[in-house]
Amino acid sequence: MKALVVRVDDRVGNVLLTTPLVRALLDAGWQVDWLVAARKAAVAGGLGARLRLYDKRDLWRRPWRLFTLLAQLRRAQYDVTIDAAHWHAFSGTSALLSRWSGAARIIGHVRGPWRRFYTDVVVPMGGSEIDEKLRLLTPLGISARTKTLQTKLGADEPSLQRARAVLEAVGIRGAFALVNPGSRKADHRWPAAAFAALAKRLREAHGFEVLVTWGPGEETLAREVAEASGAKKAPFTDLSVLAAILRICQVAITNDTGPMHLAAACGAPTVAVFVGSDAKRWAHAGAFVAIDGDAADAMTKAEAAALGFKKNRTR
Repeated sequence: MKALVVRVDDRVGNVLLTTPLVRALLDAGWQVDWLVAARKAAVAGGLGARLRLYDKRDLWRRPWRLFTLLAQLRRAQYDVTIDAAHWHAFSGTSALLSRWSGAARIIGHVRGPWRRFYTDVVVPMGGSEIDEKLRLLTPLGISARTKTLQTKLGADEPSLQRARAVLEAVGIRGAFALVNPGSRKADHRWPAAAFAALAKRLREAHGFEVLVTWGPGEETLAREVAEASGAKKAPFTDLSVLAAILRICQVAITNDTGPMHLAAACGAPTVAVFVGSDAKRWAHAGAFVAIDGDAADAMTKAEAAALGFKKNRTR
């Protein structure tokens, strides 16, 4: 049997949150194509699915590439197409691409009048994002063996070597915590002062070295945290090097943001700070502590979690 999974959002977290669904299909013996944002091919690659790459800019920059992709999808003759876009909001792009595939069965979450795009609809139950994605397999009678996020990003030796070079350049040689204080959504950010206080506590009371990482537009924030805590600010890193650093850190401390999902996929023990977002929906099982409450309570929980992870992880 042949399936197409459609998830063309180019945010790192949204790509990673689709991996348990893709893995479940592969484990059930299906041949799987994954229509994924071209800019996140490295995040999705190497997991066993064949990638079909979608770039929304092709519509006006390179329309022939889009037409070629559409022709490939139609010729593939999929048995099933699964629209894995967010269950809470309708994506016209995802629905149209799913419909265009011409599969005999098209599965998606029901969203009001938009159910006409699908042959099989799944009613969302408001559970975790991973659970809701996996519910899309219900019409096929497939159960997932794991809900763990997966990626091969940062696992290759060149990326690991570049990560070690970053650590050496900033002077980190022992057990270290990674602190990523940024977030695409400003209302999801724990205050910089709170991150700095926690980083300082980990350094001075518990012997951690601390590396502050950052993404586009977040360098000033990272510098503020590093200077206030005595931590080391990382240089700007691409996603593969960040993933490699996550694979060797003792603990990662983040907001509810893409690096949180990347940390989970890379196997990093993670303290997730949830401010103004739904931990039950977005957090992951296992090595995760969702924090929601006053600053003192959050600090205590984050510190305890980081120490627990340090005891059980070696570099």
